[in-house]
Parts: sequence; C-alpha cells; structure tokens
Amino acid sequence: HVAQMLRNSSLEQLLGEHRSTAKDIKNLESDIQQLVYENYSKFISATDTIRAMKTRVDGAMPELHHLKSTMGG
Repeated sequence: HVAQMLRNSSLEQLLGEHRSTAKDIKNLESDIQQLVYENYSKFISATDTIRAMKTRVDGAMPELHHLKSTMGG
C-alpha cells in the first residue's frame, strides 16, 4: 500500500496522508489513555467496596459469636 502511494501520489497528497495518519494516532492514544483511566477508576472503586465489606464483616463477627453462644452453639 505504501509503495503504491509513493509511486502514484503527489507530495501534497503524501503530506495530507501523513497529517491524517498522525491525527488518527493521536486520537487513538487519547482513547487508550481514557480507557486506562476509566479501568483504573473502576479498580479503585472495587477495592474500596471490598475493603468496606471486610470492615463490616469484621465488625459483625463479635456479634455473630455472641449470638452463637447464646443459642447454645
């Protein structure tokens, strides 16, 4: 494809193709950066949720042990 473009295109067309490709690359890099940020945010949110759940379970354990002992267990 590139060899054919070099043979059949003018310098101006080649420069236009270069600008277009450079713009596409910049847009893709921006999209990738956004996806990484979104996934990182989801990961942090999930970590916070798991930490909160662990805290709640740890806090409930003494009550569960007390309940178990009062029920004869």
